[in-house]
Amino acid sequence: MALMLIQLNELVVVVLSLAGKVAITAAFQLIWAYTSELYPTKVRSLALGEANFLARLGSLCSPYINDLLGEVVVWGPSALFGLVSLVAAALALILPETRHSDLQ
Repeated sequence: MALMLIQLNELVVVVLSLAGKVAITAAFQLIWAYTSELYPTKVRSLALGEANFLARLGSLCSPYINDLLGEVVVWGPSALFGLVSLVAAALALILPETRHSDLQ
């Protein structure tokens, strides 16, 4: 979002964008390990399947959100995606299974 508001050198924008893509790829790989530890063993496979379905649904909707909201406000899609990510992280931290415990 800041890259859209501040006029920077094109090389800086490309480097920061690629660094963001690397971070997204790393987070995607960590999600599988972290998500499997969130759920009890009895419902783990069902919960992982549902979480994967909702993740794919979100990735299906994101281009439309980007196109529609991006026409209204340039920084809107980035702000919305960032806010949703922060809310999801905050909700995962207050789950009873993960509250006050370290990931093994």
